[in-house]
Amino acid sequence: EFEKEKKYYLCNENLRDEFYEKKWNINSIERHSIYVSQGGYPIKGLHIVLEALNILKHRYPDIKLYVAGRDITKCNSIMEIIKYSNYHKIISKMIKKYNLQQYIKFTGQLNATQVTEKMLKSNVYVQASSIENSSNALGEAMIIGVPCVASYVGGTPDIIKDKEEGLLYPFGDYALLAHYISKVFDDDRLALKLGKNAKMHAEITHNRINNAKATIEIYNEIINEKE
Repeated sequence: EFEKEKKYYLCNENLRDEFYEKKWNINSIERHSIYVSQGGYPIKGLHIVLEALNILKHRYPDIKLYVAGRDITKCNSIMEIIKYSNYHKIISKMIKKYNLQQYIKFTGQLNATQVTEKMLKSNVYVQASSIENSSNALGEAMIIGVPCVASYVGGTPDIIKDKEEGLLYPFGDYALLAHYISKVFDDDRLALKLGKNAKMHAEITHNRINNAKATIEIYNEIINEKE
């Protein structure tokens, strides 16, 4: 007996309250600052960002990379020693090899309010992942209106339109990543356009009322199919 045809139901996600309440202002940012939401394991691509940072530091001596989460290059407790992975060693070696110590800061664990404030101060948000489905962090950056540069992987091209709402690059191409970051740094008109368009898109994708209605409709349809 053949299996019944499968049906896929699409419903967009809601974000945390804090991200609906703020709007990025280019006059209030820390110039030449990059924000990355994760860096603790390989698929998030921090090593690619470090390669780009090594290129950019020569052009922007005041550049700063903020990585959310604990400092994975240090072990201050037994638990951190246990969690210290080979990837963490690679990141530590890259930072030392390229002399990036002064350009990178691990923020420690941040709550939603703190993430919002960090994004509002950032010149650009970077998603460097090797794989993504529907990135909440990217959605959060977009709905605030932060200019975004993201790897062209998984569901990302469905979330953000290349050249209109953000700049997308092939995963691993750190030279192009560096180029796109510099374009945002150097061109305020581009940064404002990307941020504005991304915010407009995200406000539709993450509209709470519409998403609630869609969820109810999906459940009603499933219930009616079983009756």
